[in-house]
Amino acid sequence: MNVLVVGASGFIGCHVVRALKAAGHFVLGTSRDGSSGSLAYRLGDPFPAAVEEAELEAVVDLAWDGIPDFGSAQCAANVMAQKDFLEQVAHLGVRRLVIAGTCREYGNAVGVASGEARPVDDFGRAKNEVHGIAATNCRDAGVGLTWLRIFYAYGSGQRSGSLLPMVLEDLLAGREPRVRDRTALHDFVDVGDVAAAFVESLGSGRDHDVLDVGSGRSIDVGTVVEVARRIVAGDDSSAETYGRELDQSDQTICADVDRTKRLIGWRPTVDIEAGIRRMAGEWGLGDARLSGADRRKSGASG
Repeated sequence: MNVLVVGASGFIGCHVVRALKAAGHFVLGTSRDGSSGSLAYRLGDPFPAAVEEAELEAVVDLAWDGIPDFGSAQCAANVMAQKDFLEQVAHLGVRRLVIAGTCREYGNAVGVASGEARPVDDFGRAKNEVHGIAATNCRDAGVGLTWLRIFYAYGSGQRSGSLLPMVLEDLLAGREPRVRDRTALHDFVDVGDVAAAFVESLGSGRDHDVLDVGSGRSIDVGTVVEVARRIVAGDDSSAETYGRELDQSDQTICADVDRTKRLIGWRPTVDIEAGIRRMAGEWGLGDARLSGADRRKSGASG
């Protein structure tokens, strides 16, 4: 399949491009500055000639300017750029559009995600607005739409100010990790698993799906820090459990991975220890060897 990936040089975009190529797809990537072998393209501008000539069959939209600025002005600018971009996509003649949403569309909901968007912050509201625009455009143009609500992605290439890169940097320097709230619960998902979800979405024949991409369980930040500390120290022991299983009565939200599995055949495969161990190996920290135990399936898989 000929696939356009917009935002190809970003954290998730690099992994999606790699996964698509590994699966045998032809990939045409774009980024704002044309880095990493991609075409220079700013969202909302007219497409480069190479895009118009590529006989594209699908588009993957990962573009979002200004990260980590999620304020109202930046989000509003992104919505306008996405609106212009999506109007252009409708005329490309593609069969499928896959777009990165966010778990923040769920707002303050708790338990396993229900699919209903109730955003409470600017970023969640902006993404939800883009989803509505995309749904209307795709329906009118006869293009299949898969909207992937991504939870707390981590892994290789993540920006330095994110949680795990900061924790690993501090541990390497012999400092106590700078973490504001170790009790905070998040559904962490390895970026390689996220990329795999985009690949699987291209094979969907459904008109419109909203799917979660996460691990299906919540883990407290303190546990993540301690797992990283043990790995950096070269301790090969494995914890029996990670954080707390999330149920409807808990205090945060986690992905409905069962529904995602049922509709596109995707499930997460990398648990938090294996993911951190891989990151540590890339940083040259600790013993980064992956054993069979390290690559256990996540608690959500079966």
